[in-house]
Amino acid sequence: MTDALVVWCPPDRGATTHPLVTEADRQRASRFRLRVDASRHLTGRVLARRAGASWSGVDPAEVHVATEPEGRPILVDHAGAHLAAHVSITHAGDLVGVAVAGSPVGLDVQDVAAFHDLLGSPDLWTPTEIADLARTDPAVRLQTAATWWTAKEAVLKSLGRGLLDPVETLEVRDCPVHWHALDPGPGHAAAIAGAAAVRQVRLRHLADPIDV
Repeated sequence: MTDALVVWCPPDRGATTHPLVTEADRQRASRFRLRVDASRHLTGRVLARRAGASWSGVDPAEVHVATEPEGRPILVDHAGAHLAAHVSITHAGDLVGVAVAGSPVGLDVQDVAAFHDLLGSPDLWTPTEIADLARTDPAVRLQTAATWWTAKEAVLKSLGRGLLDPVETLEVRDCPVHWHALDPGPGHAAAIAGAAAVRQVRLRHLADPIDV
């Protein structure tokens, strides 16, 4: 495991004109039905290039985001060669997040309120998790559920599986993949997997510097 850099930023509605956004990015974003989803996608692409550049010590214009066959994003140079940085991109609610690290990493963020009707779902949780959530203090139950779920997604992302594996069988409190919860901001829960330590940077706008 290595350290990781995590960068958070709100979805930027003006990201389509950002100089690091490519025509391919814009074409893909145009297929999203909701404008906020297009903004999240483009913001994530810009953050990935900037965070990858900060991690690798190169110019952001030299960093490109490609996709492996199973859907995992990767960072490459102009010639298509992999950079020495692994990346994970996530978004939910009012946040877009990117993690870069020297080894495979998974990052996930969720809107806590979205779990209100999912606490007892067998499609999300193991029987033990359902029982334990029912016994959890109501004041922290939603936050706990959201944290466990982000951990599940982060672990699978770090393994290159996304949600291809049956997530309802993954018990994250007894998992061989190292993960820990992050504090992305009010109303959200997040987790990262595959990193020993994390430095978080919060941007108000895409133009803010990434100080590492």
